[in-house]
Amino acid sequence: TLRVVKVGSIFFEYVERPCVQMAFYDNAKQIQLFDSRRPGQMCANPELAHAREACCREEQNDDVRVAKMESGVTYLYDGERMKYNTAKDRCVAYGKDLCLFRTIDMIPNDAAARKGYHWTNKDCSINVKV
Repeated sequence: TLRVVKVGSIFFEYVERPCVQMAFYDNAKQIQLFDSRRPGQMCANPELAHAREACCREEQNDDVRVAKMESGVTYLYDGERMKYNTAKDRCVAYGKDLCLFRTIDMIPNDAAARKGYHWTNKDCSINVKV
């Protein structure tokens, strides 16, 4: 899932070719931005590295309100995207799980610089009207 590499003083970015993924897939999961009050929830293919982790426990109200991300523990580098199962496994190893969170507490706390989507454990479906 590495997207940007610096060689010397030059940055190289991997840009995926457009339209090479299937538009319809099984077992879709919801992804959302770091703050659920913002628009932007959508379905994603759990077999592709579309989002990041956000670790919480649904049985703990404080965890659902504020999910956790910790550098070097739940993610290995800034901007890392991963498959759903990788995100789930890292959260379980952290003593939590994926859930439908309200916002995220990032360690170190530089949330304003971090963008992107995060996996939730919510199933979703893709519908088409012909």
